[in-house]
Parts: sequence; C-alpha cells; structure tokens
Amino acid sequence: MQARVAYQATLSDSRGYTQADIGLTASPGGLLAKNSDEAFTNTRFNASADYTYLTFDLRRETRLQQAPDGWRWLVNSGGQLSNRNLLGSEQYSAGGNATVRGYEEEEVLGDNAFYFNQELVLPMLSLLDPGRLQPGSTDALTLFAFQDYAHTWNQDKLPDEKAFEIASVGIGFRYQYQPYLSASFSYGWQLKDSGSSNEGDNRRMHFSLRFTL
Repeated sequence: MQARVAYQATLSDSRGYTQADIGLTASPGGLLAKNSDEAFTNTRFNASADYTYLTFDLRRETRLQQAPDGWRWLVNSGGQLSNRNLLGSEQYSAGGNATVRGYEEEEVLGDNAFYFNQELVLPMLSLLDPGRLQPGSTDALTLFAFQDYAHTWNQDKLPDEKAFEIASVGIGFRYQYQPYLSASFSYGWQLKDSGSSNEGDNRRMHFSLRFTL
C-alpha cells in the first residue's frame, strides 16, 4: 500500500513554454499481510516495504526565432530518486519509444534514474488537399531528429551489480489526421551498449498507430 502526491506547473512565454512535474510516492510498510519487509525481500534483495521515491520531469518547447517559421526545439529531462531498493513495478525503466529510442522496451531498470531527450522539430506539413478533408478535420505531418539518454542505478547494490547508461540518436515523424488517426515512427541508433540485452542489435524501429471511430 502506498500514497502519492504530485504537482504540475506550466509557464508560457514569448518563445514557448516550460512545464514541470514532481511527484512523491511513499509506503509506510506493514499495513497488509503482503506489505512486509519479508515479502519484499523474497522478491528482491534487500527490498523494503517502507520506501519513498521522488519523480521529477521538466519539459521545454522553444520556437526557434533564427530559423524559418515552425522550427521548434523540444527538451525533456528528469528522473527518479529512491531511498530504498524497490520492486520491479516501482523501478524506473529506460529504453523504448517513450524514453530512449533505438533500444528494447524497458531495456534497463533502476531504483534511481536520470534521463534527457531533445528533438529538433521541422515545420508541420499537410499531406492532403484541404478540399478533400472531412468537415472539422485537419492533417499534419511533423519530421524530427532526436537525441536520447538515460542513466539508471540501484540504491543498495549486490557485489556484481552495475549501473546502466544508454544513449541514442535518430530520426522520425508524427502524423495526425484529427480526430480519426494518429501515427508515429522513429528509428534510433544506439550510441552505447546497455550491457543488459543479449539481442546484439544496435538499432531499432518504433511505430505506433491509433484509430478513433
């Protein structure tokens, strides 16, 4: 059993906006039969039912004034800090479409983590003739180049445990035909071997497609 409190703030300015999110999750332990140190330790070495961890995220979107209209620079950074060894469900996972592209989903885990992503986004393009769009619908294609990075480490390590560091660069696009369809594609090249996966590949494609009827 745990409790969580969170706060979010957004600040807009003439060149874009900044958004910050911070959250604190805490468990006193011992409130239920399976919420005990013994039960947690049986699942993971030195895990405790009494734990606290902080998550924090900072996002900045900037319109590039020296570039043609529509160019944007997106930056995301943040992470997690814990005072105990956590169960896998509470650890920070890095790798995959939402964190470090070019790697498997949840390629590395850690009680603590830091991540950094940045994208250079080109101006939006329309693929369809406005006269052929359904009433009330819009379409937009955006191309981008990205750099992703994450570092994860455990709080109380076993003798042979190590921290993980992954990084990638790549390109991609996002397409929306609102309100019916959204798609995203990215292709990332790994800059570091995670030391966690045995796949042996050093690149990965990510694709998602969503329909709304």
